[in-house]
Amino acid sequence: GTISYIDENNKTTVVFSPASYLDKNIEYTMTIKKEIKNRDGLTMASDAIWTFTTGSALCQMDHIKITINNIEKNDDLFTCADNNCIDDFDTIISAGNQHKYIAQAVDKDKNNILAQYIWEKKDDINGIISDVKNSTTTGDSNDNQDFTSQRKNGEAIILVQANATGIPSKATRVAVKSLMCENPWNFNDSETSFKINYCRDK
Repeated sequence: GTISYIDENNKTTVVFSPASYLDKNIEYTMTIKKEIKNRDGLTMASDAIWTFTTGSALCQMDHIKITINNIEKNDDLFTCADNNCIDDFDTIISAGNQHKYIAQAVDKDKNNILAQYIWEKKDDINGIISDVKNSTTTGDSNDNQDFTSQRKNGEAIILVQANATGIPSKATRVAVKSLMCENPWNFNDSETSFKINYCRDK
């Protein structure tokens, strides 16, 4: 696992994040060695030791959170295909307009769940965005994808499935639209959730 530190209000919180899920119905022992030092270089008189027992049920996935260019949502719109588009996530390395998708499985309390992700693209014959690139590297969670506009109008669906050891999988989808024109118009009524996109070009 990994250890991280949070310094806040003149206190330091140490966070241990296991690399995998803890086993069910097992007593675990946590130990902080007395040699650890505070800000003034002082140590403890003895080790700090405590135990806890895990429950019988593993955390269950509630849903998969999708962020697109750092905004959580389940729909996406391309209105520009160039490398200088205002919504281009990568303006330096890759040519064209990229949108970065990141998936994160969470439980009902919005705690993150370790998972492996499989992405799939379904779109019309136009091929409005680039293809999915699923990782084949062992240990890679495959939690993100970069999609590039293909400068075509149309619609696509991105399917994401999260798989975790010992619990049921979950899946979600992102609706993608591409509207390549000089004057795209996007209407969104928050009260009725009605959305429409069209070109106002003459």
